[in-house]
Amino acid sequence: MATGDMYLLSRSEKFHLDSGQEASINLRLVRAQSFPCTKIYGQVISNCLQISNATVTVLDMDFRPICHTQTDHKGAFSFINSFAPGNYEIVASAEDYLISRSRFISLKPFMPVYLTIKLIRDKNAEKAAIYGIARSGENISLAKTLVRILSYENTDFKTNITITNADGEYLFTGLKPGKYIISAVCEDYILPEDITVKVLSREKFCVDLYLYRNTIVNKGTVTGVVLQDGYPLPCAMTALYRKESSGYRLIRIQQANENGVYHFSNLQAGEYAVRGEEYYEYVILL
Repeated sequence: MATGDMYLLSRSEKFHLDSGQEASINLRLVRAQSFPCTKIYGQVISNCLQISNATVTVLDMDFRPICHTQTDHKGAFSFINSFAPGNYEIVASAEDYLISRSRFISLKPFMPVYLTIKLIRDKNAEKAAIYGIARSGENISLAKTLVRILSYENTDFKTNITITNADGEYLFTGLKPGKYIISAVCEDYILPEDITVKVLSREKFCVDLYLYRNTIVNKGTVTGVVLQDGYPLPCAMTALYRKESSGYRLIRIQQANENGVYHFSNLQAGEYAVRGEEYYEYVILL
């Protein structure tokens, strides 16, 4: 039978005692909290195998962790007088195994609870993962970047696609050992070239992606219709001028289509003018 103190250990204030002096020191004791007299114990197994070093965690009814312990070499665990009487959930996990299903337990004083917790081997435990951050050339994280991964060797491997989070992070899991090709694209940014990586079994391989501004996307276009007396003028000749310090310089000549539509593309920022037949002219700022 276990015994315990009825009161907590207490201490007095410091005092000095001279030779031959008598002192009176009173102590105020606080009653010790009674033991909950509860016990949870059991074993973690997988089929007939006892799982050592498994983590067994007790949670409250809102699934917040309260306390955990490790199993011994026989897969055994115990919590003695660790919890007040009440309702709890308990789970177990171990390397290379899936987390167990949650088990409901109701603790009462002097009524030990025994559990056998079964784990299932994780068939993806041997597989690898590739993760990283998509960044700009200025080392700024790029959210909403589309990242693709495909097998370099296995043509049966389906292309996996993910989108980076607000911090530019991406993650691919469940990858078999081998070589993979990673590509990425983001609004106004491009990856200069695809990246080839090789991963081993269980490896967690970090690949940060550096994307650079797409100079083609950053350039502008000018589109319009050549009109004569309010009607489109088919096949009209149009000319594009760029304003410089000395004035406007002709840089492009283009024939409109049968609907009078012209389209100048790949233009850098600046001030332009478009002229056509019958002195048709627009001044445009890009």
